Amino acid sequence: MISPTPGKKDRTVTPKQRVNTTRKLRANPPPMTLRPIDSNRQSPQDRIDALRDLPLEPLEYCQKWVELSPEERGYRKACVEALAEATGLSPRTIENWGKSFEKRPDHITHSLRMADTLNQIRKLVLPTDLLQK
Repeated sequence: MISPTPGKKDRTVTPKQRVNTTRKLRANPPPMTLRPIDSNRQSPQDRIDALRDLPLEPLEYCQKWVELSPEERGYRKACVEALAEATGLSPRTIENWGKSFEKRPDHITHSLRMADTLNQIRKLVLPTDLLQK
C-alpha cells in the first residue's frame, strides 16, 4: 500500500480496531464527575442520602449551631463545647485540634454531619419549649 506521506504509515482504522477501542472504554470508563444535587430529579430520600455523605467541617458546624458570632468574646469556647457535645469527646481533646480545627480526625466530619442532621430534625419536630429543657 502506498502511503500519502512518504516515511509515515497509513493511519486508517479498521472496524476491528474500532470494536477493540470501544471495549477498552467500556472496561475502563472515564471517572465520573460529581454533580450538584438537583432537587427536581431526586426523591427526598435520595437527597437525604446524598447529604449524609457530605462531610461537615467543625467551623461550619459552629457557624450553624453556635449562637454567638465569630467576632464575639467566648465564641471559641462555645464552639468547642458544641463540638464536644456533638461528638462525645472532651473539650480538651477538641482544643488540641488547633485554632481552626485543622488537626481533627477525618471521621469527625461525618459525625458532625450526623449531629447536624439530628439538630435539624429536633428543630423541626420538637416544640421550642421542650428544646429549652
